[in-house]
Amino acid sequence: MLGRLASVLGLVAAATAVCAVPLNYAQRSVPIRAGVLLIDSAQTPNNSGFDSNFTPYVWFNLDSNMAVKPAGWNIYNPFHVSTVTPAVNARWTAISAVVGGGVPSAGTSMVKAFAPYWEVTLSQTTDQQLAGYDVLVLAAHGFVSLNPFEVQRLRRFVDEGGILWIDVTGASEINANGTGLDGINGFPIPFDLNAASIGQAPGANLTSPLMTTPYGLSGLDLTAMASDRTFGFEPVNLAAHGAAGLASLLETIVPDYENLAAISWDALGPNVMVGRIGDGFVVQTSHGVATSLNRAQDASGALIPNNVQFEAQTPSNDPSARAAAKFVVNMINLATDFPRPGQGSRGANSLGVDVGAPLMQQFAAPYRPGRHSSRAGATSCHRWSTRGCSWPWTTIGSMCTTPPQGAASTGTATPRRIEST
Repeated sequence: MLGRLASVLGLVAAATAVCAVPLNYAQRSVPIRAGVLLIDSAQTPNNSGFDSNFTPYVWFNLDSNMAVKPAGWNIYNPFHVSTVTPAVNARWTAISAVVGGGVPSAGTSMVKAFAPYWEVTLSQTTDQQLAGYDVLVLAAHGFVSLNPFEVQRLRRFVDEGGILWIDVTGASEINANGTGLDGINGFPIPFDLNAASIGQAPGANLTSPLMTTPYGLSGLDLTAMASDRTFGFEPVNLAAHGAAGLASLLETIVPDYENLAAISWDALGPNVMVGRIGDGFVVQTSHGVATSLNRAQDASGALIPNNVQFEAQTPSNDPSARAAAKFVVNMINLATDFPRPGQGSRGANSLGVDVGAPLMQQFAAPYRPGRHSSRAGATSCHRWSTRGCSWPWTTIGSMCTTPPQGAASTGTATPRRIEST
């Protein structure tokens, strides 16, 4: 009798061990302070002299993509205006006359789904405020000419540990040298654009942190995240800018290009490059990667390439957007190489990627335009079973348990709505 009882207790203990799973993992919150840079030279007549914003929802779309964004990351603009001001309303009313869409009245609360939330106008932002960002994107899709003061401010931002992402597309306005860039009054690390084939076979440095950490990217991902292939990068050609006679005065511009390392290249030259200035990084993409991440989709899933209205449309989840999102996560993760001891979000490992719980998936319902919130919707969790054991559906905070390997779904629970801004 005692032997049989011991056998039964042994079987119960074994079954309990098999079915036991952890219910919670410690997870830190990692604030990612991001903005979309606006520069005074990137203006178009259609926008009545206002600074253009070509990729307003790069960070909103990444923040909304819970399948790619690392658990715990909260991407936000630390210096966004709290409400729609009269100046914001006037500027976007003029822009909306060209791009379409409505503009909320002055006094409306500002949320992540609004383009102005992410805007950082370089000429109106102090050095102290710039130092408060971890990463800034500058979409050089129109004419770009920076004065020396602006160049030095951006260089200082990078030198102090920031990440400056410069994205170029073939939509750039054309100037004398055939591109939309002023090579003389350009970026912290000067470059020019090339539109003619140099006969170079496509390739990539697959060992670069931009290609490996935390997401391993392949040549297929590089192809997918490109929205166009008009330009490659090349050193500044002073003669093409009519400055051949000033070579002695501008002698540092051409060799500065050597501070950029090519990560990906094709017949037009490098299309992804990275350079280090002090404690930070300059990342350059010439195939419109920011455009790929900025795009949206309609209710039928059809792509909306020009997601540039005041309020965001539903973020695209096509292969191009996913590849671009992974690339940008890797780019932000470059900050983990910061050499100085921990000092806020600019300290060593402060922007690291936490490994999430293997049985848990962070939940965020898809964004729906018109709700004036960054994410809203519902989720459903499932009951999973394997090896005769059952895992009941549960929600823990804003998470749902996900199945162990080999488990099968046995039902769907009642959806639970979660609102967030």
